Amino acid sequence: MAETINSYKINEERGAAGVGLVAHILFFILVNSALCYICMTETSSVKYWIVWPLVGWGIGLYLHARSTYYFSFYKEV
Repeated sequence: MAETINSYKINEERGAAGVGLVAHILFFILVNSALCYICMTETSSVKYWIVWPLVGWGIGLYLHARSTYYFSFYKEV
């Protein structure tokens, strides 16, 4: 019985982590789309500054996904 409760708790935590990851992905797409639009319509000499926010946030997104789907499977309660 205790093992069943622990498995429910683990599944609940995984579900919450998955929802957080989906929100992170949606905000990544939304914000970076807006930044791409700004980058392509501006007239400054530094045209491709968009690469740095994409790379930085992409690394954070990768680490978030990895911690959600890799490390959570080996978590012990």
